[in-house]
Amino acid sequence: MVIGQDEVKRRLGTKTLYFQPLFVGYPSPDKKVCLNNCSHPVSKPAEINSYIMKLTKLKSALLILGLCGTMTLSPIANTGHAAQSPIAIAKQLNEAFVQVVEKVSPSVVVVKVTQKRDTSGRLQQFRGNPFFEFFEEEMGERFRERLEERQRQMPAPQGQGSGVIIRKDGYIVTNRHVVEDAEFIKVLMQDGTEYKASVKGLDPESDLAVIKIDASNLPATGFADSDKTRVGEFAIAIGAPFELDYSVTIGHVSAKGRSIYASPDQFDADFIQTDASINPGNSGGPLVNLDGKIVGINTMIRGIGTGIGFAIPSNLVREISESLIQHGKVTRAWLGIRITSLREEPALRRQYKNVKDGVIVTDIESEGPSAKSALEVDDIIVAVEGKNVATVQQLKNQIRSKKIGAPLTLTVNRSGKSQDVKVRPGELPSMDELRRMSMRGRQRGNTDIGEKIGIKVEQLNESLARKNGIESGSAVVVTEVAEGGPAESNNISAGDIITHINGNRTSTLSQMREAISDADLEEGIVIKLISDGSKKLRILRNR
Repeated sequence: MVIGQDEVKRRLGTKTLYFQPLFVGYPSPDKKVCLNNCSHPVSKPAEINSYIMKLTKLKSALLILGLCGTMTLSPIANTGHAAQSPIAIAKQLNEAFVQVVEKVSPSVVVVKVTQKRDTSGRLQQFRGNPFFEFFEEEMGERFRERLEERQRQMPAPQGQGSGVIIRKDGYIVTNRHVVEDAEFIKVLMQDGTEYKASVKGLDPESDLAVIKIDASNLPATGFADSDKTRVGEFAIAIGAPFELDYSVTIGHVSAKGRSIYASPDQFDADFIQTDASINPGNSGGPLVNLDGKIVGINTMIRGIGTGIGFAIPSNLVREISESLIQHGKVTRAWLGIRITSLREEPALRRQYKNVKDGVIVTDIESEGPSAKSALEVDDIIVAVEGKNVATVQQLKNQIRSKKIGAPLTLTVNRSGKSQDVKVRPGELPSMDELRRMSMRGRQRGNTDIGEKIGIKVEQLNESLARKNGIESGSAVVVTEVAEGGPAESNNISAGDIITHINGNRTSTLSQMREAISDADLEEGIVIKLISDGSKKLRILRNR
């Protein structure tokens, strides 16, 4: 029989690196075995196997040499792909942006708003004018009706923003400030189709709104997990700035967790910062990633053309929009406390050296849910239901969606020891009620007195001690507050009871004087006090 080169290669296999005997018996006596097209005839199995072994060793050496050459001379060739030029790579990135925009744009809408006319404001500007008062008295109701009719005939104020479809059945998320006080809302799609829209719910605390159009099978865009969004990622904004519909700008996620309050009513302030250009008209439009998912809803800017814009994170948008769709409003949980982050206060970090991160309780509202719990002023909250918190907004985010009245566990550091405290959250009061609570203690003593921190104090008497549930003589009480001093600027008022300064007990006037003399306003003075029955913590420093 004859074994040619192809047969040898087939038997050896292209990846065989070792010798495997091919014959176990002798060939027929009248036949010889030929290798390499009979250029090397052999007749014994040993000779056949010896020849094949030589071929195997040669093949192994060539293969190893080839691998070494591949790794040494051409790293890219080892992957099976040719090297790409910088221009080719740039074109691929360019195509990625184009594909994202083409995917998302059909779900972006232009929100056109006709505002309600305010006829009362037109009349109000004439009040106090003798000429107006004369005619109003002479012509009475007739004059007023004509003025109001003229106001109604004037063009109604117009506004425009952006939005994005989040459900195929016509639900659109936008900013609250885009559609608030709107008389008519019109939604313009990318293909030119127009729909009349109605407001399903507004949430001033987050500046979000959900509107609805009567349509189905619409192109909706999904949400990304904003917690997993990383600083430095590409970000694409799509909207209608300056009435330039469907404008696209590209930038990056510049920062996360920005606590920028857009209005006094804004409770949720945890923004994504981006340098993708955002301008008036972008409000309510999406900020998306390279997967075409919403990472935020564009809501405000810091100066036109500065490259500093802010978007509401997608996780908050999803939570708020679902609540508005289901209930028409958002109900937030509330602990009834004021807090500050250890990260933000050097004076606190010096005092609580054994705690790396957390938020310290500075106030416990006497009317709030925490007043009924074991939580105390000076507690450092480090976790909510086992999830770590390090900033004020992180704590708000963890508490906001908790069930009203259901117990939750706060892990706190108290006097250097970790312990769990159970609190039953209440419903967040209205912003007016919160402001009333905040202003309640500011309307008391303002006598210009005091030196270092701007207060005068006396030993706590038995009556005040009994009223506040503490022992007589165990603290000092503020009797006067200097106008414009550090104490007044931190809302310390006459009648407040000071129990500690920089962690030192102030049971007596002498202890108070000693604590104040050792304190430094440049570094910050930490004061624990009781005000209107609520425990509070204040940090005084020169401003």
